[in-house]
Amino acid sequence: MAMQSYRMDEDLEQFGENANYLFAFVFNVEMIFKLMGLRKIYFMYTWNLFDMFIVIATDASIIMTFTAADEAFGSTATVFRAFRIMRMFKLIRSSVHMRLILDTVFNILPQISNVMSLIFLLFFIYAALGLNLFCGVMDQEHLDDKNNFHTFPNSMVMLMKFSTGEDWNAFMYELAN
Repeated sequence: MAMQSYRMDEDLEQFGENANYLFAFVFNVEMIFKLMGLRKIYFMYTWNLFDMFIVIATDASIIMTFTAADEAFGSTATVFRAFRIMRMFKLIRSSVHMRLILDTVFNILPQISNVMSLIFLLFFIYAALGLNLFCGVMDQEHLDDKNNFHTFPNSMVMLMKFSTGEDWNAFMYELAN
């Protein structure tokens, strides 16, 4: 997917499609062999279920491409094609160090959800405060019909922009006036 570009060479595009079919075939064969060898034990490991999910999503995108349903399900087919990116996680499984990092990330997700809840609560409070303080400010150069504190959703979006540091000082000067 990273090889695709505007006015891409037809040979390169055909090579990408053929590589996709080759990898899909290899992963299907791998899944079938594992299912035949491990039987019920195959479903006990989350990595195997993840692999199965990737293979089924890849197969669905290939089927959509061949049945001309690609035009009928345009965005759905694009989502299925995006699952091809997840193939790289199959390679991560073979690296002990990468697996250790991924396991650590998955183990701290519950704690991160607590922190994210607290951050959302702060955003909610400051969005309500911004709505009350700045809803009457006239549109200016940076404060326009899309970037303003006139509604609560717009206030939340503005706070998200400010938290990333995206041109927050221009908004600060306009709101100070």
